[in-house]
Amino acid sequence: MTTSNNHSLANTIPASLKNQLPIFQVIGDKLPAAVKTPEAKKTFSALVFWVLMIGGVIAFVKYLPLLLEYAQKKVYCLYYLVLYSSCC
Repeated sequence: MTTSNNHSLANTIPASLKNQLPIFQVIGDKLPAAVKTPEAKKTFSALVFWVLMIGGVIAFVKYLPLLLEYAQKKVYCLYYLVLYSSCC
């Protein structure tokens, strides 16, 4: 294979991945040239990282009362389990 064939094969998205994710049906078979550069990959990675971190914090704060309620019920459950199992 020549270098141009290797270069084009490296940028081709695998068929299994392309079939599973709808975004690849929109962008086509090849990645845009702007995403191929290392600087763009780092910027995109940082953006995805911070979006996931902020989303995780928002989800944690949103579900914190529910998590605390669940933890409280588990503690009560364990308390009654220990209390009634020790006296019988």
